[in-house]
Amino acid sequence: METKSNIYITVVSFLVVAFALIVLLIYPALRDIESVSEEILSRKIEAASMDFQNRELDNFKKKYKEYGPHLQKISQSFVEAQSPVNFIEFLEQAAADLNIDADINLNFSSKKEAPDTRSTVLFQIFAEGDFSNILLFSEKLEQGPYLITIKSLSMKKVEKDVLDKTGASPNNIEANFSIEAITQ
Repeated sequence: METKSNIYITVVSFLVVAFALIVLLIYPALRDIESVSEEILSRKIEAASMDFQNRELDNFKKKYKEYGPHLQKISQSFVEAQSPVNFIEFLEQAAADLNIDADINLNFSSKKEAPDTRSTVLFQIFAEGDFSNILLFSEKLEQGPYLITIKSLSMKKVEKDVLDKTGASPNNIEANFSIEAITQ
């Protein structure tokens, strides 16, 4: 019986030592192997992504001559924030072409809503002219070469006493545009 108990004690102690070896040596090694393999996989994915980006950049460089005029055209659709002279001239010309008296005011509170959005500048336009010309003016603004949004438009008929003083047409209306232009 004593030899049987010695055998059991030896087997149990051997199992305890084996379990301790597994827990203390083999399991951490397997965990390290798993983390290293995950890191290798992520680096392979990152390398493949960088390779794809390099190929796309090379393709872009090859086709830049084709894209150049279009990129320049896109660049010209933005209003210069520091000096919006060209945009104001566009507004004045559009108003003059439609026989509209326009008073253009720049609202200096340019805003940037979020870090990933473009900054904008606000303009206030007070216009007076024929109703149909005012509507054509608003269409010209929206379809023009600049990226703008008409935020608000209010119109009212010119009062009778003002019509008498100025000799304007009875179809004249006063319009107040609030537009937002995207800047560079």
